[in-house]
Amino acid sequence: VSAPRAPRPTQTKRPPKPAAQQAADREVAASRHTAIANATQAWILGIHAEAERLGQEFELNGRYFLDQLYHGAREQIHQREAGNAYNAFYALKAKDLREEGMDIPSSGIVSLHSMYDDEYRALTAQERKELV
Repeated sequence: VSAPRAPRPTQTKRPPKPAAQQAADREVAASRHTAIANATQAWILGIHAEAERLGQEFELNGRYFLDQLYHGAREQIHQREAGNAYNAFYALKAKDLREEGMDIPSSGIVSLHSMYDDEYRALTAQERKELV
């Protein structure tokens, strides 16, 4: 169990701020908070005004541009990979079959899987990486 430590002899406590200085600091913090809130509100209003302007220009609802701004950006942040080796392998096999003039069986990927599973499993990690 840890016990509270006694202050070192060389440490001295800072004297408390006088009440007038505390009040002045609170006023400065409150005015800064208000200034930040006002600037943020003006910024958001500008964004909404620009969205409406673009909506009129392109004959769309302004909400469309807000959605692009707020939700479209997540695609730039969290980009999905182009695909995976499994899908790429079987897509190539389906393409090869079509080029040879053969129809892909009606069961689709299931039949391709049963036909080419051994070939897919034999691929090395490097070969799988190259497929993507």
